[in-house]
Amino acid sequence: MMTIKYFVTRSLLPLLSLSLVGTANLRCRRQVLAEKTAPTLSYPPLPIHGQVIDLDGHPVADARILTAEGEVKTAADGRFETVTGRGNRWVTALHPSYVSRTRAGSPGEPLLLRLTPNPDGDVVSLLFGGDTMFGRRFFDFNGDGNTGDALIKSDQFLASETALLAGIKPLLENADLTFVNLETPLTSDYPYYAPTAERPLQFHESKQFAFASHSSAAEVLRQVGVDIIGLSNNHLYDLKENGVTQTIASLKEWGYQSGFNLFGAGKSEDDAWQEALFTAHSKTAAARATPQKIAFLGCTTITGEEHTLSYVAGPDKGGAAACDIERIKSQVTRARDAAEAVIFMVHGGFEYEREATPNVKAYTQAAVDAGATLVINHHPHVVGGLRWNPLPAAGSTAVPSLIAWSMGNLLFDQNIWQTFESYALVVHLKKGKIIQAYTEPLMLESYVPHGVTGELARYVATGAAGRDSPHAFVVENGSAVLDVGSRAAVHEKKISLSDEGEAQGRIIAIDQGAAAAFAPEGPSSRLRLGRDLLWSGSFEDEILDLPPQTGPLWLLRGFDKEVAPTHSFRGSQGAGLWREPSDDRDVVLTPQHRVLIKPGTDISLIGMARSRHSFTIQISWYPDAKGSSTLQTLVVNPIATDDAWHPFRIDATVPLLPAPPPPVVKEPIIESERIKPSIGIFLRLPPSDQGKRTAVDIDDVRLIEWAPEAAAMSPLYNFMRIEGRGTVTLEERVLPGGESWAAPWVLTPEYP
Repeated sequence: MMTIKYFVTRSLLPLLSLSLVGTANLRCRRQVLAEKTAPTLSYPPLPIHGQVIDLDGHPVADARILTAEGEVKTAADGRFETVTGRGNRWVTALHPSYVSRTRAGSPGEPLLLRLTPNPDGDVVSLLFGGDTMFGRRFFDFNGDGNTGDALIKSDQFLASETALLAGIKPLLENADLTFVNLETPLTSDYPYYAPTAERPLQFHESKQFAFASHSSAAEVLRQVGVDIIGLSNNHLYDLKENGVTQTIASLKEWGYQSGFNLFGAGKSEDDAWQEALFTAHSKTAAARATPQKIAFLGCTTITGEEHTLSYVAGPDKGGAAACDIERIKSQVTRARDAAEAVIFMVHGGFEYEREATPNVKAYTQAAVDAGATLVINHHPHVVGGLRWNPLPAAGSTAVPSLIAWSMGNLLFDQNIWQTFESYALVVHLKKGKIIQAYTEPLMLESYVPHGVTGELARYVATGAAGRDSPHAFVVENGSAVLDVGSRAAVHEKKISLSDEGEAQGRIIAIDQGAAAAFAPEGPSSRLRLGRDLLWSGSFEDEILDLPPQTGPLWLLRGFDKEVAPTHSFRGSQGAGLWREPSDDRDVVLTPQHRVLIKPGTDISLIGMARSRHSFTIQISWYPDAKGSSTLQTLVVNPIATDDAWHPFRIDATVPLLPAPPPPVVKEPIIESERIKPSIGIFLRLPPSDQGKRTAVDIDDVRLIEWAPEAAAMSPLYNFMRIEGRGTVTLEERVLPGGESWAAPWVLTPEYP
C-alpha cells in the first residue's frame, strides 16, 4: 500500500496539490545494445550508417566521410558506412563542391549530413559557441577549497585545459570561422582562490563573483580552432585594469588582435568599440572566391556602475564596451560600410532566464535596424530562442537577420541543471547573406562539453527550434535547421484523444512533430503542453567521449548503483539500485544538481520501476539554488512489489516557499543574487527488510514542466496532457529530401 508524506522543515506551508496515478506514458527509442565487460566498460566495435544530401535533398556522391578511425566515400545515393569504431563519435563529410559538416554520430541511429553547395567557394561557415572560461571550479571541482579534485592541474595548465575542449575539437575546427565569448580575464599567475579564503588583492574587491583563468587558455583556444574572441562581458574586469592588460596581451601572443579577431573590450572606450574586421574564406572549397569581410562588435549591459570600480571602459579606463543605443547604431552603420556582414553581440539579461530582458531586446533591435546580419547574445548561461527575420521593414537599412537570444555555456563551471543544455550555432554566409543555419547539440557533463546523439540531440534541437520562431526551424535528425525560403513541406495528422478516466488527465509523449491545434469535445476538455526537464532520464548511451553505461548528469558513485542493460525497461539501458542484507546505508539515485523551477508551476514526475521490495520517491523543494530544502514530499511504495515493471506518476504544483535569509558576505561586496527556487528528485532504496537483499530497477524518468494553458504550440513541447476528449492536430515540417528521415507518426505506445 502506497503512502504519501509531507515533511516541512521550516515554517508552515500550504499543502501541495499532489496525486499518484497508476499510468504514465513515456517516449523512448530502442538503441543498439552497449555491452558491458568486466572489469572495464567498453563499446562494441560498430560502424555508423548514414547519408549525405544537399539543400535540395539530392544525394551527394563521392563525399569523403571521416572519423577518428579512418575514411570512406559515399555511394551514388549518398549513403555511407563508416570505418568500424567504438561508440559514438564525430563524423565529418567533405566534398570540394560543398561546405563541410561535422556531426555527432551513433551506431544506433542513422546519421543525416545535409550539405550547403559551394562550387564557387563563395560560402563561408561560421560557428558560434557560448560562454567560455577556465577558472574557479575547474581548479576545485566541488568548491570546497581542496584542489585535489581539480580538472586543471597547477603543474599542467596547457594539457589540462586542452583536455577540457578536446571532445568538441572536431566540431570547432570544422568551421571556416569559429567564435566564443571568453568570459574571464587571463593571468600568468595561479588564478584560483578558495571561496572561504580572503580574496586576493588583484581581484575586484566588491564583485560578488570574481574569477580568472590562466593565460595558457589563449593557446588552447587557438589549438582547438577558435578564430574570433569576444570580450564584451561582465567578468573581463575581475582582475581590474591589470587583468584587461594581461588578457589582451596573452591573446595577442596567440594571434588574437583588436581590430582583426578580438573585440568588445580595450584600454579605453574607443578601443572597446573598435570592430574586429575579419577576412574569411572557405577552407575546403575547390574554388577560391574573393574573401568575405565580416565585422564583429559587442557590448555589455552589466556595467558594474553600482561599484566604485565599474566593469566597462571609459575615456581613461579599460574594460568592456557598455551598451548604448546610439553608439550601437553608429558603430554598426560604420561597420556595414567596411564589411559584407556585421555580427553583433549583446551580453546581458538575467542569469538562467531564457527570455531576453527589455533592454537586451532594445539593444538587439538597434543592431538589427542598423544592418547587423547576426546578433549573438550571451550572459544568461542557458540557451534561449532563435529568431529569424527574413523580411526587413520597408525603407530600413536592415537585412535578413538571425538572432540568438542566448548561446548558453560552451565551457563553464556552473551547478544549475538548465546550464547543461547547449549547442553550437552554425551559419553559412554567401556574400554576407544567410543561406543556411543549423544547431549541433551539446551537453555539459561535469562542466565539460560533449556532442550528443539520439534522444538527447532531439531534445536540444526541439528547444532551439521551438523557443522563439517555431515555424522558421525544422527539427531534422537531431538538429534544428533554418528553413531559408520556407521550403519545408508541412505534414499533418489528426488524432482523437481522451483522458481514459485518469483523474489528473492522461499524459502522452509526442514522438514526432509538434502539437499545432486542439479541438476540444465538451466544455471541460483541455490540452496542456509540457517539456521534460530531466532530459537524460532514459539513461541511454547517447553522449560522446564518455564510457557506455555512464548515466550522464546522474550521480552514480558507489558500488550499490549502476546503469546497465539488465536494468532497462525500454531501450538499451536503465538504472539499478541494490542493498545487501547487512547494509543500512542510504542508497539514492538522483540527478547531479537541482533543477530550477518557478513557484506555481504544474509538474509531473513519471517513470517506470521494477522491484520486489519497497522503495520511495522523494521530491525536495528548495527556496533557492543553494542551501537546504524546506519541504519534502515522500511517496512510499509507489508501485506493486511483484518484480514486474510498473509506471509511477506524481503530479504537483511547485509551492511558494519563504525566501531564505540573505547570505552573510564580507563588505564591501554589494551585489545580491536573485532567488532561484528549485527542485530535487531522489529515488531511494530503504534499509533491507527481513535480512534480504533488496533491489529496484528504474527507467524513463521524466520531470515534465507544464506550460500555461495559453502557451503557443511549438516543437518545444514533447508531452501533452489531455483532460476530457478532443482532437489534436500534429504538424511535422520536412525539408526537401528529408521524407525518408522523418520517423513514423507515433504517440506514446501504451506500456505492457
